[in-house]
Amino acid sequence: MDTLIVIDKGTTNLKAVLFDTKGNEIGVVSEPCEMSKARRPGWCEQDMNVIWDVTVRGLKRLKEEYIKDGYKVLGIGITGHGAGIFPVDKDGKPFRDGIVSLDTRASVIIEEWQENGIAEWFLQKKKAEILACYPYSILTWLKRYEKSSYDKIGTVFFVKDWIKYKLTGKMSTDYTDLGPSLLLDVDKMDYDLEDFDKIGIPEMKACMPPIVPSSEIAGTLLDEVAESAGLETGIPVFSGVHDLMASPLGTGAIGEDQLVTVIGTWGCNFTTTDERKGLFSFPHAIPDRFLTGSLDGNSGSVLERMLNLLCPAECYEGTGRDLYGYAEDLIKSSGDDTLIFHPYLFGGLYNANACGGFYGLRDWHTKADMVKAVYEGVVFGHYANIQTIPGHEKIDTLWLVGGGSKSEILAQTFSDITGLTVNTIDVNDVTARGACLIMLVGTGACKSYEEACIPVKVDKTFVPRQAEHAFYEKKYQIYQLIDKGMADAWDAMRREFIR
Repeated sequence: MDTLIVIDKGTTNLKAVLFDTKGNEIGVVSEPCEMSKARRPGWCEQDMNVIWDVTVRGLKRLKEEYIKDGYKVLGIGITGHGAGIFPVDKDGKPFRDGIVSLDTRASVIIEEWQENGIAEWFLQKKKAEILACYPYSILTWLKRYEKSSYDKIGTVFFVKDWIKYKLTGKMSTDYTDLGPSLLLDVDKMDYDLEDFDKIGIPEMKACMPPIVPSSEIAGTLLDEVAESAGLETGIPVFSGVHDLMASPLGTGAIGEDQLVTVIGTWGCNFTTTDERKGLFSFPHAIPDRFLTGSLDGNSGSVLERMLNLLCPAECYEGTGRDLYGYAEDLIKSSGDDTLIFHPYLFGGLYNANACGGFYGLRDWHTKADMVKAVYEGVVFGHYANIQTIPGHEKIDTLWLVGGGSKSEILAQTFSDITGLTVNTIDVNDVTARGACLIMLVGTGACKSYEEACIPVKVDKTFVPRQAEHAFYEKKYQIYQLIDKGMADAWDAMRREFIR
């Protein structure tokens, strides 16, 4: 049987997934990644060599557990979180930890660019906001505050491209990572070299890897890697796709009336359009299409962090419930709707200084009320971002994917707050499925991208409850009022407390 392997690198786990050529999942293994280091406030880093070790371990397990005699692997695809940088020296070796997409150290650079007009220059030119986690911002920070590292840079990778380089020995990236990070001139479909000069890092023009489209072969599996993982040598390795592009594609839903919302490390909300629209609209893995929507870092990571703080392991050990099961039992016991939570643990989409917080907390509130407010706050954050999408009024269906989509409480809360029908899907890793579907074209298993967009099976459907939706509309207005009222306080906290 013909099969395809996808490596899906998240910030907390790496998955290796085996698919058939119809997009059906045969097997998946998951390996925990090193927890992101936060050596200083706002910093988020991972050891690049550990990432590679975890990748080989995942591939080896996939081979041992799922790749049977008679299975032929047609190709290996890679998907991973975008933004951040994973630099190597001129010999292709890491010399410092990779900087992950949740890192906000370059907020100081963004503030400066907002004052001197560079941020507005990017906005007008790219039709998108420049963020602290993007390569331009991080590289500028390194040049100013960590010059010894900056001077060692030979090539700047995204995380999937670091893994691809280790698999093949070939350096490359693709359009789906370059677009959202603003490195791409969308009209020319090439690096926008003017930007490097504008922000004072011209040296980095020579450190950008060649561009290979997602569905094309970037190299073949090195002999030593094949031996370590137990795979055949010479397997084609495809260029890969940014996970925010892969997840919507993995559902097979590519119409403007279909919204794909990802509850992951980053919270993403995207539709597929025929032209660029709004501030977050970037080239899709499908040629001549665009992924249009919004995203920020305050989604699944916030949910996990807050639940671990509020519900330590000793609360549910021996109960037969895991963290999320215990938390949702608490939510069912909550009798209060007055508490509001802002989910900005990683800064806000339009204000890097924004902070998380509970508002309206009184002596009668319980832990159950706080957990419920966290769930609502994460969904309110998505809702705010959805409303920035051009043409969001046309959306009638929301496809909820990612780890959080397994929660029926969260899915119903999404439906009640957004007023949309919400579908969850019967797939373990929709992101990996998206990377698989792209490879179907590259391997020749499908003749077109339309043929490759095989619809996913719906697991459950949730419809908005009108009374709850009306209540949440009022609560959301208060959520926004607090957001606006806290802006000056957040800025002051940044100046006084975070160096």
